[in-house]
Amino acid sequence: MSPVTNFFVSVHPDLVSFDLFFRTEYTSFDGKQCFSIKYRKSGNGCIVEWQIAMQDFEILVNHQWKTVLEMFRLEFENQENLNKAATEYVLREIEQILKARKTSLQVQDFCIGLSNREHQIEKILELVDAKTIQKIRIIGKKGNEMDQIDIEQLMQLKQFKNAKELKIWKFDLQTPIEELVDFSKVEVFMEAVSVKSLLSLKQNFLHSKPLEMFYIKYNSIDNLSLLEEKLGKCSKEQCEKVWHFQYPDSSDVLSINVLSSGQITFVRNYWMK
Repeated sequence: MSPVTNFFVSVHPDLVSFDLFFRTEYTSFDGKQCFSIKYRKSGNGCIVEWQIAMQDFEILVNHQWKTVLEMFRLEFENQENLNKAATEYVLREIEQILKARKTSLQVQDFCIGLSNREHQIEKILELVDAKTIQKIRIIGKKGNEMDQIDIEQLMQLKQFKNAKELKIWKFDLQTPIEELVDFSKVEVFMEAVSVKSLLSLKQNFLHSKPLEMFYIKYNSIDNLSLLEEKLGKCSKEQCEKVWHFQYPDSSDVLSINVLSSGQITFVRNYWMK
């Protein structure tokens, strides 16, 4: 048994979150009321450290039955520099460990950092309890280049349909943003956005109950001047332009903020009685 295994077998701590962060170099993390387990290569290095990590992960997972985890995060930093065999091994083991549970892993915030692996994201996400999930975050790789991602299949999962918040960060999103209107809060950082999608999103906001906030960061837009023309008269504040639209049959107001730094925010402002 590893020291981690001995600890959890004897102490039975109440887990709050899982944070699996695989790096290509050794780094120390400090935080309040948490501890980090670090695995380093020894000698020439091999798959052994991954096996030990997965054994410990299995112990941790098997001690999570009653508590709903605040967060489950699985992220591979600098994926192109990680050993492909090790990455595949870790993903396969995590899937098998979660699948072997008698009940689905109960998580509120599900975060995964994987590029070009939509099918593996789907396999892991569908093993999470659909009744407890509140937020889904899918994070791309660091750097200027963005990988494409199509989330059409993910959108069919119960977990995706039940979540209230969605964040898709640093991807060339192939799914139209106007299809993400069943969430209350959405954040996307994408390669390109179209005026057609933004105008459609505006209409969805004005006629959809769930939508409260939609934040878009983008690298390019097809015709920003056309968007401003279609939205009409606005108020200007330094590097920001703001439009306000009244909700039909409501005193609530939709605010659309366009920043020159490539950011657009849609926010529903509730009228307080």
